[in-house]
Amino acid sequence: MVEFLAHSANVNGQRQLLSEHLLAVANLARDFAACLRASQLGYYAGLWHDLGKFHPEFQAYLLDEERLRGPNHSSAGALLAKKYFEPLAFLIAGTTAASRAGKN
Repeated sequence: MVEFLAHSANVNGQRQLLSEHLLAVANLARDFAACLRASQLGYYAGLWHDLGKFHPEFQAYLLDEERLRGPNHSSAGALLAKKYFEPLAFLIAGTTAASRAGKN
């Protein structure tokens, strides 16, 4: 079975599996969105926000310690969201872009 990574290794050399990351973020987003009566939308936003990280180019980027910036990874989730509920696509694309902006 292929193991897909969510992030490069942390300072302790540990990596997080992408499936674990997506489910954890989905559950957190669901809980945060509950007060808005939008638990299900929050869940899918969290689940889909990093779908592009399954792409082989992104996985190669995570293993290359010299690369500073990886390929786009939010568009895949945003495109999937657009198919079911278009406003969610903007949330997914915007949230990922905002988190990247803080790393520059």
